[in-house]
Amino acid sequence: MLDRLIQQALLQVLQPILDPTFSQHSYGFRPGRSAHDAVLAAQSFVQSGRRVVVDVDLEKFFDRVDHDILIDRLRRKSPIPA
Repeated sequence: MLDRLIQQALLQVLQPILDPTFSQHSYGFRPGRSAHDAVLAAQSFVQSGRRVVVDVDLEKFFDRVDHDILIDRLRRKSPIPA
């Protein structure tokens, strides 16, 4: 229960700071965005004449994250002093 509380607290602090820095074309795990929004965006791209689709699935991505780099980048963006 404490773990979940801490995760939620971090989310509430970091999400408003980090979310605006993410790609406008990113839909996964984003507040106010859904799979339906992603489909609508894809349809819009096709209708505008785009013909190339790139699908990226980074297998085991989170297993390979360098946590020292991640913590350093979060620390630089965080309003909480180190």
